[in-house]
Amino acid sequence: MAEITALELIQRILAKTGAPNRPQTVDRVSAGDPTQAVTGVAVMALATMEGLNAAAAAGRNLVITYDPAFWSTNDDLAQVKAQALFAQKRDFLRAHSMVVFNLHDHWRDRMPDGITTGMAQALAWQPETGTANLFRRPQGTLLTLAQELGAKLNDK
Repeated sequence: MAEITALELIQRILAKTGAPNRPQTVDRVSAGDPTQAVTGVAVMALATMEGLNAAAAAGRNLVITYDPAFWSTNDDLAQVKAQALFAQKRDFLRAHSMVVFNLHDHWRDRMPDGITTGMAQALAWQPETGTANLFRRPQGTLLTLAQELGAKLNDK
């Protein structure tokens, strides 16, 4: 199989979302060299150290994350460079030749919305007829809903 660079794969992903390009977006490579070959892809909502360690251990060097890699809108490095965890994460990404791509706006702008679609699949919920973002649940207590969510998402 021919090698593909992180940038080439990112461009394919963006094209597949079907979402229009925005004049301004937070979708961008926030760490690493996007011209390097992809060895594997890890997808996570947050690029936590736990997630990055798992990705590196699995040989995955392209991380696609929903939220910015360094915790601020557009990863404003002036805001986070003083934090010890920033340096730890930056150094880890460099040591493992990892590329982090923030995929937020295109995922939300696709039709139907990628977050809503993923949530519905994870919860086995069906949207109201004729909509993609409206879900009717049986009448019940908040505790009942919380228990359903906890069971379906394997989360307390």
